[in-house]
Amino acid sequence: MKISYTIFLFISVAILHTFSGCLNNKEEPKQITIVDGVQPDTLTQKSETTEDGSSLVILSTKGEVIKTVSWKYDTTATYMNDIKGYPDADTITGDFNGDGKKELAWFEDAGVQAFEDCMQNSTKKSCEGIILFSDKNIPPLKIDYCPMYKFRNEGDLYGNGKDAIGVLPGWFNSDCRQYAVFTFKTGKWQSACEPISNSLNMREAGIQMIESIPEKNGWAVIRESVDSYTARVKNHAIAGKYIALGSCQWSHVVEQIIKLK
Repeated sequence: MKISYTIFLFISVAILHTFSGCLNNKEEPKQITIVDGVQPDTLTQKSETTEDGSSLVILSTKGEVIKTVSWKYDTTATYMNDIKGYPDADTITGDFNGDGKKELAWFEDAGVQAFEDCMQNSTKKSCEGIILFSDKNIPPLKIDYCPMYKFRNEGDLYGNGKDAIGVLPGWFNSDCRQYAVFTFKTGKWQSACEPISNSLNMREAGIQMIESIPEKNGWAVIRESVDSYTARVKNHAIAGKYIALGSCQWSHVVEQIIKLK
């Protein structure tokens, strides 16, 4: 009788634990794998770079290899302020306010003088970038320290019919960049997530920095360079263990799922 009671208690606790887990909606979704990866010989050393190209390792936040990406250096172009495969256009289109209509978006031409002032003084005002919209009901999107830019429509990240805008603000030196993503909410522009750190080789390889999860509105896959200068991954042990030789020019990438703001 004692044994039967113990077995009954064990089964009851197991069922209760499973049921309570199903009710816990605050649990974050599990790490997903976008592409099956190939385990490199080592993650503690920089990949061998040849005259033709190199390889980049994408890790999960747990340090698992998700995939490796190979690319060839483009000697005819520089990706200091550009991302391979991203649109090279002065305007983008999208439904940015969710009214079911497409709008045009473009950067305001601040003029030569403002550009020179930014180069000389690097003030917030002289280096400000401003995106304007064909629908005048949409207020301008102002971006700090953005004298040069690449931008694109990042699609509907929230499932609310509003397209987000991703912007790579350019700068005059260094290869460290921060990719910003904006969404139009409650009548104003807001950041969808923290700026996404990216090194030169990540831009050369054309890594997509943010990607929606159709079955999970309001969540996104973020791919971000990790090194001693630009890391913002929660588990910094990853950077310390795997990214020993990371820099603004060359770094591995960590892929993680985050809940958008």
